[in-house]
Amino acid sequence: MSHHAHLGTLNDADSYPYRASVKGFRALSFVLLKALSGATGLWLVKNKYGAAARREAGTSVTPSWLAPLVTIIFNLLLFGTCIAVGRWYLYPLLWAYPIVAVAIALNIIRTVAEHQPEDYPRYEADEEQGMMPLARTTLPNWFEKWLMYQANFNYHIEHHLFPAIPQHNLKKLHRHLAEKGFYQRFGGCVQRSGFRKFIELSKNRKHDDFSDSIEDALAL
Repeated sequence: MSHHAHLGTLNDADSYPYRASVKGFRALSFVLLKALSGATGLWLVKNKYGAAARREAGTSVTPSWLAPLVTIIFNLLLFGTCIAVGRWYLYPLLWAYPIVAVAIALNIIRTVAEHQPEDYPRYEADEEQGMMPLARTTLPNWFEKWLMYQANFNYHIEHHLFPAIPQHNLKKLHRHLAEKGFYQRFGGCVQRSGFRKFIELSKNRKHDDFSDSIEDALAL
């Protein structure tokens, strides 16, 4: 629950996606390259989901070695099955790479669109300021819903307000909030596309990867 309790702070264990700097071509390319190369996924395996990270967190109700062991056994069986049927390449192509790279890239896109403020990163007196806690609900088309928002995860404000509500009731809660005028008051917290929002945030030139050089040149 650190994501809900510490949204927008460094104590959020799931802040790595929405804290990514995506403003400007260089920054955006670097984030996507790390994700699609598998580097970010492998970093997560070691630092978040690995046995050592689970032991350090100290919050697991099962032994820290159990989940990695089950994962290793499952993947060995799956890889062995692919080899047995003469299609070994299906394992990296349709399973390993999508999990460690494509899924990570999609998670970064979705999470930036849900949680990154328009003015991030924000500076005052040359010092980066704290991030404003923010959540956005998405009402996507069917393809984006299928690709990024399974289990009604697109109703993200609803999920943050009431994390215990089961996924099949989130749409009902969304309709209730809309009927009560919540989204009329907070219109900026609902969007039609996570992809579109991500692109808009990457094009926001207020604080992009060239801003310091531009501001220095203008000051001359």
